[in-house]
Amino acid sequence: MPIEKEFKFVMSMDLIESDIDFGIEPITFYQYYLKNGGRIRYEIKNDIVDKIKFNYKEFISPKIGQVEIECDISETDAELLKSVSISKLEKIRHFYVDCAGLKWEIDFFKNEDQTYFILMEVEVDNSPFDISNLPNEIKSKIIHQVKEDDSSFTSKKLEDVAYAKYLLTKIKKGS
Repeated sequence: MPIEKEFKFVMSMDLIESDIDFGIEPITFYQYYLKNGGRIRYEIKNDIVDKIKFNYKEFISPKIGQVEIECDISETDAELLKSVSISKLEKIRHFYVDCAGLKWEIDFFKNEDQTYFILMEVEVDNSPFDISNLPNEIKSKIIHQVKEDDSSFTSKKLEDVAYAKYLLTKIKKGS
């Protein structure tokens, strides 16, 4: 089972998506959450469906991280599952690979083409990472580092626009 350890950072809303160009094509995700866990993810590149995946994550502990299981599924199966999904998320993901080879993902959460939340994450094994490897235009936009055991910042929860805006307000107030 693939184990992933993620570190998440909430970004300032003044980070402009069009200003980010690190030479890696961004991907648009449409995620449909299922009532019994899991999600269907459509990955769109250049306005064309590139991949359709089933994804399931289960948090184990801060020390270990989470288990993530992901596999390709057919469009027919995806559409059947999509028809019984309980919520939908749209986000555009930009990538940056730092000098240590770590891939940083910057997700712009969208509602009617408007960004309402920006979350950056990096997945690592148990090796340390260093945010000083990020370019200043990204590093300077970090407003909050999410604690490893804080489950408030999952994509499934951030799909709720009002909830995401509440978290931003809470961060800005320092609570």
